[in-house]
Amino acid sequence: MEHLVVRWDVANRSGLSGEAAAAQEYVVKLPDRIRKLAERASARKAKTKVVHSPFSWIFDRKVEL
Repeated sequence: MEHLVVRWDVANRSGLSGEAAAAQEYVVKLPDRIRKLAERASARKAKTKVVHSPFSWIFDRKVEL
């Protein structure tokens, strides 16, 4: 997402209406928000215990749940 914001030069657009300026500000902040959410999800996943369960219809192969 950050690549697209830089590529389209979203942060440096000028002459926007009030609503467009608000949308511009929102889009420019999105990459940081997404990065923080991904870090939290990764930390939460690292904390959880991995549970394996055998499935008979997959030849008793153990599958992570």
